[in-house]
Formats: sequence, C-alpha cells, structure tokens
Amino acid sequence: MTRDESIALSVKLGKEYEQLKKLEDNIVDLDRRVAIPADTDKKHYSVFSYFVKPLAISFIVIGVLSIPAFVILSISAFLAQSGYDGYDNTPAIVGLFLVFIFALIHFIGGFYARKKAKQMNMIEEDRVAANLKIKKEQKATIEDLMGKLAEREKDLSKYNSLVPSSLRSKEGMNKIKILLMSNKAGTFEEAVELLNRH
Repeated sequence: MTRDESIALSVKLGKEYEQLKKLEDNIVDLDRRVAIPADTDKKHYSVFSYFVKPLAISFIVIGVLSIPAFVILSISAFLAQSGYDGYDNTPAIVGLFLVFIFALIHFIGGFYARKKAKQMNMIEEDRVAANLKIKKEQKATIEDLMGKLAEREKDLSKYNSLVPSSLRSKEGMNKIKILLMSNKAGTFEEAVELLNRH
C-alpha cells in the first residue's frame, strides 16, 4: 500500500469510525430516554371541580339580589296592609324569580362544568396516548439503529486485523494520517506500528 493509498484509507476509515460513533451515541441517548418511565398517570378531572365556581357565583348573585328583593317585599307588604290588593302575590313572585335565577346559574354552571371536565379528560387521554406512542417510536428507532450499527461494524470488521481497537476512531485515523503526511511513516501499517510503540 502506497503512502497516498494509506492516506486515502485513513481518511475513509476516519469517516466510517465517526459514523459508527454517532450511531452508538444515538443508541445510548435513545436507550436513556426509553429508560425514563413514560408519564402514563392519567389525571382525572371531576365535574364538581369546575362546578365550584358557578356554585359560588349563584350564592353571591342571590345574596346581591336579596337586597332589592327585601326592599320590594317590604314595599309590597306595606301597600298590601294599606289596602292595595294587587300586592298579595308579590312574595311568591319574588321567591320564584330568585329560585329561577339560582336554578339558571346552576344549570349553565353544570353544563359548563360537564363540558370542561370532559374536555380536560380527553386532553389527558391524548397526552398519555402520545407519550406511549413516543416510547414505541423510540424503541423502533433503536432497533433500526442497532441494525445499521451491526451492518457498519460488519463492513469495518475486515479492517480489524489492520487497525487495532485503540485506533478505531476518527481521532486514531487522524493520527495515522498526520504520520503519513509528515513522512514519518511510509505506509498505513508503519503508522500503526509507530503509534503502538508509544
């Protein structure tokens, strides 16, 4: 093998070993990610947790409306005692109005709470499904990379008798290339022998 052929081989093998190292690093990184447990704990959102706010609002509204209701009832009671017959039904009307407002807020609040809880629970289901899908994809990628790694290692194994394990890297090939280009070694084998001495 001539010096030029040896230089060309060191450049070629440098690239090959670099790609091999990248594959190994990718596999290690993905192995680390797969080892982290997937967040599959699904949080459950109850309807009541979203109904608390409308419930509080209903009591506040009734509390606020009770002030004018009290005034109206006081006036209607005064007028009824003064002989105005048309105000006898006022307490029932005011009571029904307050009950209606209270029930309306509860109905709207209940509808909102059910819808919101359902939406949040669906988001949780999608999140868990996405996490499981990512784990599955990561495992499939590892298998694919392992296949590529085995194939690349097999292709490079024919140089194992020429390149000792300590030099099977981009850095090792750069050292060989430097020795060849500086005329300190005439062939690839001579460069390997010089590096093995040190």
